[in-house]
Amino acid sequence: ISERFQVQCDAKHVENHLRTVKKQWQIICKIQGESGFGWDDDMKMIICDRATYDAIVMAHKKYEPFLNNSIDHYDEMALVVGKDMSIGSFARTFADIDLDDGNQDSVPIDCDNEETEEVKTKVSSFGTSKRKRKNHNP
Repeated sequence: ISERFQVQCDAKHVENHLRTVKKQWQIICKIQGESGFGWDDDMKMIICDRATYDAIVMAHKKYEPFLNNSIDHYDEMALVVGKDMSIGSFARTFADIDLDDGNQDSVPIDCDNEETEEVKTKVSSFGTSKRKRKNHNP
């Protein structure tokens, strides 16, 4: 980083920045988990009406920068510190995503020179995986 951007940067700077980003992400997730808030995916912002905004900012001043304002680098934050699963109205299942039902992957598994088992993964509508194994009896 120091060489690339011609700035003074060491591990402590990176750790401090990561801690800051994690704290911001926790606030964003906490807001998203509360009722009365919406999400604008195009603008990457948490939206709410004026009454909700006034009430929540009175109770939690640290929420203010994240309400009705575009969240800078939201997608990047999600990649670095985000969780794999959303909750509440922000949650999406595989049914919400345009996937082909015929996309079943098969993975061969070598079991110490025994016959190879084939593992097929099927995705349920809740986004969890179920594994089926073909057993070979010697």
